[in-house]
Amino acid sequence: MHKRNGFLLLVLGFVLTGFAYAQDVAADVPETASIERAENGIRTKGAALGEWTQDYEAALALAKAEKKPVLLNFTGSDWCYWCKLMDQGVFSKPEWKKWAAKHLVCVWVDFPRNPALVPDIYRQRNETLSQRHDVQGYPTFVLIRPETEEAVWSGGATRQPTPAWFRDEISKALLTVVAKDTVEQTLDPARAKAFLEKQAQVAEIRKQLNELDEQFAQWAEPQLEKLKSVQRDLQAAESTNRAEDAKALRKELDRMGKSLQKKFSEKGNEMAKKAKPLMDKAEKLSGELLPFSKDFFQE
Repeated sequence: MHKRNGFLLLVLGFVLTGFAYAQDVAADVPETASIERAENGIRTKGAALGEWTQDYEAALALAKAEKKPVLLNFTGSDWCYWCKLMDQGVFSKPEWKKWAAKHLVCVWVDFPRNPALVPDIYRQRNETLSQRHDVQGYPTFVLIRPETEEAVWSGGATRQPTPAWFRDEISKALLTVVAKDTVEQTLDPARAKAFLEKQAQVAEIRKQLNELDEQFAQWAEPQLEKLKSVQRDLQAAESTNRAEDAKALRKELDRMGKSLQKKFSEKGNEMAKKAKPLMDKAEKLSGELLPFSKDFFQE
């Protein structure tokens, strides 16, 4: 999804998209580099299917070669309760490791308190990735297309995480656009027809959600530009010691901020009401597609 302002991620809380990475690969895919690890055991160089690495570039290269999505884990590994809960409930489990090794390239984007857990060369890159994907809290999980680095799904933790739950969350995104020829080769004609019809409905919902996102962006950008203009004038007044002008501009900035907050809240509620039935329908369709995951994403 083309995300200009984060509206669908933050207000709607839902991104429904995916990509055609349905085929399995051999379990003995060669590693891309000799193994080097941080103190917590996470790989710091190279990448292998299903194994967490901090080497984003190596992960992208492997994902492109193997036609697999990349799962980013934005984490605070040594302090974040919910991150540790996911580690314990999902990522440490053999059933998750087995499934991930067939279907994902996994990148550990860490923001720990212990600096030794992240090599210096990755710290600024982690900040850049966090800003690019509008990460608001930890953990945040993002699936991306390796060719474009475009985010196609995002999610977070739950109170009682299990490998099956997290696998299903990812599978829902992947199932929305399994390639048509793969569907027809994998399923019998009747099941293939039913699957493709639901997939087409999902594509239409995605289009409508994208249109809502674009509408919000077109409305929001001029609103924010007015605020930025006053901010620039205030900075100029302060830098040239024009105290009276700066005082007036601060007052105007405060007034505009309060007004915009109200406008954004009202507009957000309006857009959310339009999106809610689409989201409900998409969730229903995702549930109906999920049983097909066993056909495309074997354990």
